[in-house]
Amino acid sequence: MERKTPLFVHIIGLEGCGHHGLYPVMGQAIVETHGGDEFNRFYRSGLRNAFDGIWCRNYSKRDCIRGALHFLEKVPRDTIILEDNSYPSGKYREVQHQWDFVEFYDFLKEHCEIRFALLNRNIFNLVNSRREFDDGLKAHALKMAEIGNFINERISALEAKGVPVTRLDYDFLESQTAEIGALIDCPAEAVDTAMKEQFKKSTKDYRETLSDQEIQDVKDAFDIN
Repeated sequence: MERKTPLFVHIIGLEGCGHHGLYPVMGQAIVETHGGDEFNRFYRSGLRNAFDGIWCRNYSKRDCIRGALHFLEKVPRDTIILEDNSYPSGKYREVQHQWDFVEFYDFLKEHCEIRFALLNRNIFNLVNSRREFDDGLKAHALKMAEIGNFINERISALEAKGVPVTRLDYDFLESQTAEIGALIDCPAEAVDTAMKEQFKKSTKDYRETLSDQEIQDVKDAFDIN
């Protein structure tokens, strides 16, 4: 299929959702299907620089948008730009420093095709995977719940505009090869091959490491009965 504009695929997920496991699967499928090499994927692209500039570093929004549009003008129109991001990311842990993907959809939609995926994971394993962040598990769970509310609100706003968001689940990615392929214009067979070769699924189980009180702390943070 010949595209008139680049395709930008953004994987959204809470910190610890497993996006680092999914990214190489999608990357291999893209290269196998569309040719080229791994640099066709533009990780840490001009778009990432622009989004970090706006929401993390308080750079001029006008200048960052101009930079993003200049980047899109330079890349070939058949480019697939794959950007994963955890929410929060690194030291930028406050809500106001999260990428507002509704806003960047609005200023990029005339310049590229944009597709979104939300990557979920068992919330206890997700929190436990970064339990040392935010001064300990209880505070980390509260931070993930806060950022999760932000993600859910912005996804609702996207969907209110008629923008679809593909739901993926880290624990069941092997059964979602068709959905993953549709995001990146790749056949499910290519994604399945990449899944077998690239996906290193975590086997850690929160029940082996979390105390009863820690499990309750996570439940309380996410209002789980």
